[in-house]
Amino acid sequence: MRVTRALVAVLLGLALLPSVTATPAIDEDEFAKLKAQAGVDGGTDEGLAYLKSITPALETAIKDAFWRCSTALANDKTPAFEFIAQIGKEGAVQAVVIQPDDAFTACYSRAFGTTKLAAPPSDPFHVYVGMKAED
Repeated sequence: MRVTRALVAVLLGLALLPSVTATPAIDEDEFAKLKAQAGVDGGTDEGLAYLKSITPALETAIKDAFWRCSTALANDKTPAFEFIAQIGKEGAVQAVVIQPDDAFTACYSRAFGTTKLAAPPSDPFHVYVGMKAED
């Protein structure tokens, strides 16, 4: 009974998350362009310093979103996926583009979309994250 209540609480929590800008599925070329833009944004001295400064908060947000969705979807394996987060001038995640498009990554996108980071050096600032599969 406790597990059921906890699962219901997690699912309700996910349903009530503020919505991040919905990003329709994009093709591989568009994803590659956004990934390249993340490289440009993080490739300057200012961008690199920003990425270093947000690494602890980014790691926490990545783990929190993964835990929320793994628990909610009863997923005990780490699936491989990659995403690009668009960070706005106030540090809020404005959009999350994620591949592949499935139930786990849709959940992950919503959960990660609630993240608030430090204000970036440019608006928007793109951050690429690749997650490899683990058993």
